[in-house]
Amino acid sequence: MANTDIDMESINEKEKIGFALGGLAGNNAFGAGFLQAALDFNVKPDFIAATSGQIFWTLKYLQALDGGDSLEKVLKDEIEKASPYPSKDLNWMNVVNFGVKDVYQPVSQVESMTEFYANVLDTVRKVSTIALDKKNFKTFSWFEEMQSWSSSRTLKPARTDEVFEQISAAFNRADMGIAINAYSPSEGEEHVYLNERAREVLGVEYGKEGPYRQRTVYYEITPENIKNSLWLYQYGFSEERTIIDGAYYRQILLSELVGADKIFVARPINHKWLGPLPRNDVSAKDLQTEISFNGCYSGERDKIQLINFLIERGELSKDKFHRIDLFELEIPTQEGFFDYVFEKTSVFEDARKLALKLFRDPATWVIKER
Repeated sequence: MANTDIDMESINEKEKIGFALGGLAGNNAFGAGFLQAALDFNVKPDFIAATSGQIFWTLKYLQALDGGDSLEKVLKDEIEKASPYPSKDLNWMNVVNFGVKDVYQPVSQVESMTEFYANVLDTVRKVSTIALDKKNFKTFSWFEEMQSWSSSRTLKPARTDEVFEQISAAFNRADMGIAINAYSPSEGEEHVYLNERAREVLGVEYGKEGPYRQRTVYYEITPENIKNSLWLYQYGFSEERTIIDGAYYRQILLSELVGADKIFVARPINHKWLGPLPRNDVSAKDLQTEISFNGCYSGERDKIQLINFLIERGELSKDKFHRIDLFELEIPTQEGFFDYVFEKTSVFEDARKLALKLFRDPATWVIKER
């Protein structure tokens, strides 16, 4: 298809704009850099979909629109929190032992040992039961039981309730649609949290599935639901806490931006592995994460391209469907496992430069159908 010429100075008056921001630990600086470029170039979206760490940067973006600090300054402050020492190794040891101020901290030794003994006690009860029923003894494994003694909870959140209340209030009073997500493993359902503007555009009801996404249920944005969207695997589960960070399930939300004519996507990973393929366990786990994130993203991306293709061929009515142009910015460097803990100004600046280049000449970026 032919490229589309765009006048970025008047784009907000002519077409609906969506920003899709994907969270990924230290690579969140990429989304922050994109948002700073949007501020620099005065590109204001009608909708924002953000996951995980990009929830924080969406808040800072909204505050910057109201005259708050630039995202560059906020990033420098965040870097100083996690990297107070001149050595990366010292900073790594500091995070492992003390966490990141106002974000998370390690579970204490007392808490770890309490859970350890509770798990061992469960094994003792199980062994006692099996001893009374010897025919089941063949199904019992000490190796399996010892694996269950360690806790999955290694970190605990350090954000205060006031932070969640602040984010919720800012998102709900925003003059643009905002969508974030979480995932409930026990229900097998994604929870997408919307402000009222986003709910109106999507035409969905709170507490129900949308018209074209099964197993995705829409809810209001509340402080508790903000907390759900930032609940890491490492925080563990309990009877009260059964929902986790939605980026693990769907790192980039595209379906919730269908009201847009043009969607700008800031991806903290690349669609391909950059550099030599992994030859150690840590890098292999990083590859697994990236493949998972790329897989779920490509499904929604291809769905948009399919609708565009069918509209172009005249098989779908332009009265009921509209074309959506996707503009993708992907991180140009391979950031590994040990980089995920720390934000970097270089990642921020890479995104900022790519986004400014895109905003100046968007026609060269639009995704074309085959």
